[in-house]
Amino acid sequence: MGSGSFYQYFPDRPALIAALIDRQLADDRATLQAFVGMPEVSVGALPELLVQGVLDVYGARPKAMANMVVLLRELGRDSEVAALTEEFCAALATRLERAHPNAGRATCLDAARTAVHAVLGSVRQAGQETPDRLVGDDAFRSRLVAVARAALTLG
Repeated sequence: MGSGSFYQYFPDRPALIAALIDRQLADDRATLQAFVGMPEVSVGALPELLVQGVLDVYGARPKAMANMVVLLRELGRDSEVAALTEEFCAALATRLERAHPNAGRATCLDAARTAVHAVLGSVRQAGQETPDRLVGDDAFRSRLVAVARAALTLG
């Protein structure tokens, strides 16, 4: 399809990018809802689930996703992603809190934020610099799981 064909459906580049962002945010929200609705799993399984979820989002189109992060900032829509990320951190913290009721909400939320942002940051960076690592690099994946596990360990 020629690039001009897109403009039959979108008046300009910002409208096209906004539509792509809207679609990605809807997909991300569906992923969050699936996580929230997922049956209870052991706390030990959470790091693997976190890494798999982030790699599923970024792995298929790493450069496009890395570029979308930049475009979100340019269009002033990064707060929507930040809010969605915070919702995910809260859902993860709730699962931690159920497993560690004496840890307290603040501790669980801090652990969840640390894990999520560490994994997201590493994957975004790899998506920009070495996107091949996001698919099939078992050593990279193992390091991400280790980072998430360390962040989610509460005692």
